[in-house]
Amino acid sequence: MMTEEQRYLFDLCGFLHLKNVLTPEELDAASEAARRYIDSAPEDLPPHS
Repeated sequence: MMTEEQRYLFDLCGFLHLKNVLTPEELDAASEAARRYIDSAPEDLPPHS
């Protein structure tokens, strides 16, 4: 369950900062996937559903 502070920050920023949820390796993999997506040409991206 979210604390009031977490709920406020989610409403304000649109994301939460959750500590120790992902390992450093998982975080690196997620960051790399996001970088590949951001660097992709629009025509190479999957269609939106």
